[in-house]
Amino acid sequence: MDNFTHSGLYAGSNAAHIHLIDGDTMIGQLTLDYPYDSFYFKFMNEPWIIISYGQKGDKNELDKINTCEKRNMFDRLRKFAAKTIDDKDSVVQNALYHLSNICFVY
Repeated sequence: MDNFTHSGLYAGSNAAHIHLIDGDTMIGQLTLDYPYDSFYFKFMNEPWIIISYGQKGDKNELDKINTCEKRNMFDRLRKFAAKTIDDKDSVVQNALYHLSNICFVY
């Protein structure tokens, strides 16, 4: 992904973690938490932002992704997730579906 020194995906049966690192600095992280119908997004050293998409989730802080830099990072991470997560399980596919349908008004 672009010019970052490290990007990665760690996927398991309960979650997938995507991250971008530039040198020693964590630039962005996105976690897909399947059992809790939630996404967790972190930009730089800012607090985690929780985005729930199903009945098990109870928080939606999508409005906190409120700068172009945060939106661009979120978009990069979710595109990376869509391209690299190939699990056909319906729970995973449901999460990817909801992730792909998040849009921002610029």
